[in-house]
Amino acid sequence: MSTPAVKDNWKREIEQSPIKKKFKDSTISREDLDTDIANGIKLALKEQRSTLYWVVASTVREVIDSALIPALRDLHLDMQ
Repeated sequence: MSTPAVKDNWKREIEQSPIKKKFKDSTISREDLDTDIANGIKLALKEQRSTLYWVVASTVREVIDSALIPALRDLHLDMQ
């Protein structure tokens, strides 16, 4: 568990953080920053979905080529 002194030190570090100072000095609003972060997350999820789609499609294609087509070919030959 954190002691009150540790929590106070942590809060002080955050308040004196160079990143926080830069944010305070910048002209970007918190709303704009939140919007940009949300847009970045949406873009990352879209790219992740696209990659997942490609991986699934590739895997399905591989299974069809390596298992289903040979099985259908064997079945066709057995029926003749």
